Amino acid sequence: MRRLLFLLLPVAIILPAAGCSNERSGPLGSEPRPNNPSPSGTDMTIDFSEFAGGDTVTSTHGIEVSLTARGERCADAVIAFDTSVPHGDEGDDLDLGSPNQAFGGPGVGAGGAEGPFVNDRPVGNLLVIQEDPAYPDGNPDLQDDCSAGGTIVLDFGALSAAGVTLSTITVMDVDNGKQGRSEFRFYGEDDQLLSVVNPPVTGRNGVATIDLGPASGVLRMEVVQTVSVAIARIAITVPDPPGETTG
Repeated sequence: MRRLLFLLLPVAIILPAAGCSNERSGPLGSEPRPNNPSPSGTDMTIDFSEFAGGDTVTSTHGIEVSLTARGERCADAVIAFDTSVPHGDEGDDLDLGSPNQAFGGPGVGAGGAEGPFVNDRPVGNLLVIQEDPAYPDGNPDLQDDCSAGGTIVLDFGALSAAGVTLSTITVMDVDNGKQGRSEFRFYGEDDQLLSVVNPPVTGRNGVATIDLGPASGVLRMEVVQTVSVAIARIAITVPDPPGETTG
């Protein structure tokens, strides 16, 4: 009887690496969003650096800025807040200073001193809702963000009829409000709600950069604040007109 000899060879089994995925995790407290490639176009960073601290902001880089709702005690104005001189009312806006005092700056707050939302470098200007209704435009000594919140709207329609792509938003000093967490709402054509993102709670003086996926086709962004949410910068891409490419 002839014996058959089987030669046993080691077999390598390839498993996917732990934590790897074809999706990018969203900001804290939100669902993962698809890792969509950014379209070709012009990259822009909106950082409000063209304004002096205390200036009223109604437009920037072709983006219309408006206030459609405001909390009690809030002024009917959106302003640029200079984080290097965070005076506020009797110094109550030191939590909007940068860097944190642990890094030699004027900022005060545990969220910015250490941990995941450390505030260790100058942020520049912030976009906030002004508190004092009697506020004189352009006076940095009286700039003061309104803790009662409201809704700031940024309209991108003049930049592109197809909408823009938003990559990241950097915020400072985000807390929970009595009515829950604040929201970023993104709208496209025909006023369609594309997505809603909750900014992470940074604690006092904390800074966070929110990864948006990116979000494309955005014609309008609403910043619905249950408490004050200070916006430091927004990274966007304005798509090329049809038939054109940059580079």
